[in-house]
Amino acid sequence: MKRLRVAVTVASLAAVSALALPGSATAEQAQDAPGAAATYALPLDKEAVARDEYDDPHHDYPAVDLPAAEGSQAYASVGGTATPIDDSSCGYGVQIEGEDGAVYVYCHFQSPATASGTVAAGDPVGLTGNTGSSTGPHLHYQMKVDGTLHCPQEQLLAIYDGATPPAPADLPTSGCSN
Repeated sequence: MKRLRVAVTVASLAAVSALALPGSATAEQAQDAPGAAATYALPLDKEAVARDEYDDPHHDYPAVDLPAAEGSQAYASVGGTATPIDDSSCGYGVQIEGEDGAVYVYCHFQSPATASGTVAAGDPVGLTGNTGSSTGPHLHYQMKVDGTLHCPQEQLLAIYDGATPPAPADLPTSGCSN
């Protein structure tokens, strides 16, 4: 089965051409365009989570819970600096201080994060699970800009669709939860 990861740059899509990663026939990545601010990738393989899951509201604050079988590979959605997390709420996870100025948090990995230090969009960061305060296997995904949570749904849908994602600071801070 072919696994797809999608990455897009914040630039005119006319200036971006999709290329297979060197040495890999199992992933897609967009080529950096001159002047692109950041490259983005989906946090899970495209066929692992249906498009309509990416726009689901979180139950009580700006974030999204993506249903995923335990052990599904999670990927850095943006390049930056990864720091593993291990606490009672998040469980095992990772925080990525993104090159776009946002902080991305992934929670409920089945084991400690596999990434630490510098990561690029699309790099593996851990395996989904059910650790911490969780009621079943899934990937909890959230983003903060200057300490404020922003709704990731619009950005994730743009990445999924191969469109130019909005800047994290341009995303709403409410209206993405029930």
